[in-house]
Amino acid sequence: MRLRLTIAAILVGCSLLGRVVGGGYHAPPALADHNDFLPALPTAVIKTIQERGYGIYALDSRSDNYPSFSRTLEEVYANQCAETSICYRRALSGEAPDVIHTMPESWVAGMGIAGLAWYTSRPAIIEYNWRLGYASWRTTQGHEVGHIDGQHERYYDRNGQLLCITPIPPSRMSCGTGIWYVTPYDRDILWNIYVPDAPATLYLTDHGNGWATVNWGITRRSGNVGHYSNLNDNATRMSFAWAANLEATPAWVGWITDGFFSKYSDYYRGFDAFWKGCIYVRTENAAVWWVPQLSAPDYWTLVGCW
Repeated sequence: MRLRLTIAAILVGCSLLGRVVGGGYHAPPALADHNDFLPALPTAVIKTIQERGYGIYALDSRSDNYPSFSRTLEEVYANQCAETSICYRRALSGEAPDVIHTMPESWVAGMGIAGLAWYTSRPAIIEYNWRLGYASWRTTQGHEVGHIDGQHERYYDRNGQLLCITPIPPSRMSCGTGIWYVTPYDRDILWNIYVPDAPATLYLTDHGNGWATVNWGITRRSGNVGHYSNLNDNATRMSFAWAANLEATPAWVGWITDGFFSKYSDYYRGFDAFWKGCIYVRTENAAVWWVPQLSAPDYWTLVGCW
């Protein structure tokens, strides 16, 4: 069945059960009968961003003309870009977007719900309930953008009971908190979805004929601990570095030759005698290539020397 999940409720009165979060309210922990990640990841939008390096968004006429809506959306995207390196820009004229922000005439959800994210398609669709007349949509925008990039809800969601809370740790993925920006928790969840890691299977073979091959597999060296799943979900390419010996500093091969990336799905790359010495790799995608990796504390991972 095609997933069209809309798990993004920002409600009038900040409550899913008619309970308003007030000044003396002590929020329960952010417990939930689901994981931190949405189902059906990586989506087509996420895979596109990993390949291209950034996402593209568009607005329909009503949202574009709603006072301050486009400005606060730019702020939401700029904050996410600065905090995570997962960036979006607005579509140029005639350009196909990855995400469309829309204020539709009809509304399929309850009147108290401010936003819905249809996140599994490309373009993904974020709908806003313009009838609520908000002066600022920033918290709703931040929440729904989080869904597009794979984040699940962070309100109290156990045994059919749903409560808006200020979760511990704080997150834009609850409701009624005023948090629209990427918190450290949000950043870590997004990086768990987007950031590759060193492969568990990684070795160099010297064929004795002036050629060597580097081979790699799909499982993380970390055993996927702290990550969404295996490297096929977020690695798009392998980058290489070379050093004459173990004492020398590795240099990215792109400074020396073209063709410095290999597709991750190739699972190997050959090197001729020009590259005799030590070969290093970095597992990457175009969006978050610089982010520190769990099992690769140094930027480059040594494969071997020949």
